Amino acid sequence: MSKRFDEIARRKEILIQRCAQEREELAAALHRIYLPFNLGTVLIKAGKLFRAHPLVAGLSSLFVTGYGVKLMRGARKLLEMGRIVHPLWSWWSKRRRAKPDPKALGSGS
Repeated sequence: MSKRFDEIARRKEILIQRCAQEREELAAALHRIYLPFNLGTVLIKAGKLFRAHPLVAGLSSLFVTGYGVKLMRGARKLLEMGRIVHPLWSWWSKRRRAKPDPKALGSGS
């Protein structure tokens, strides 16, 4: 009976050593595979972190309830007004910055 247990213990040790060696080989192979994907892993983690942020949850709840649509409509109108006002504002500011022509004022004879 003792020889049988010794044989089982010996085979168990051989299996443990073989498993350890296979684990090391597998870890080395996975390390070679994962090296090119480091940037992707970082981006995935950043995306998960960003998605879990409370501010993002608050913004998404605004859009789901419909308030976000109203806010975006107002922001869009402000941008449209900015596009309309910008040429007029630039013309006005250039006109104000321009030095007056002495002949146009009538001071020269």
